[in-house]
Amino acid sequence: MARFFRRLQEGVFDEEDLRLRTDELAAFLAAAEQKYHVVPGSWLAIGFSNGANMASALLLRQPESMAGAVLLAAMVPFAADEPTDKALAGKRVLIVNGDHDPMATPAQTTRLTEQLRRRGADVQLLPFPGGHTIDPNQLPHIKQFIDAVRRS
Repeated sequence: MARFFRRLQEGVFDEEDLRLRTDELAAFLAAAEQKYHVVPGSWLAIGFSNGANMASALLLRQPESMAGAVLLAAMVPFAADEPTDKALAGKRVLIVNGDHDPMATPAQTTRLTEQLRRRGADVQLLPFPGGHTIDPNQLPHIKQFIDAVRRS
């Protein structure tokens, strides 16, 4: 299936390619900010699975690119911890992972949450009793989060 970056096998990312694609996406966002007069770094990413992985990689690698993210079925993008500066201070992140997701496991959720919080992000968790899917019961909560980020 088409992805934003290569993977070596299911659940194992080609981290060199992920870094390259993350930097390309950051450059694209910066160009779009200039062309469309968007406030720099005001983007809120909303991604499912591979899109969530790309968004979390962007937060960790190019934190100035975004205001925050909604990560649905998200995994840890980089095996080694990224820097521990406070570059994500003031950024809001919602992680919506299923308790029975075989890929974005509870251990993945915990590690990703820790990585983001160590860098200063305000991370909220919205688990649900499901797998690698989007739970429609969570949509009102996701909307509330997005509305709150947009108001801030």
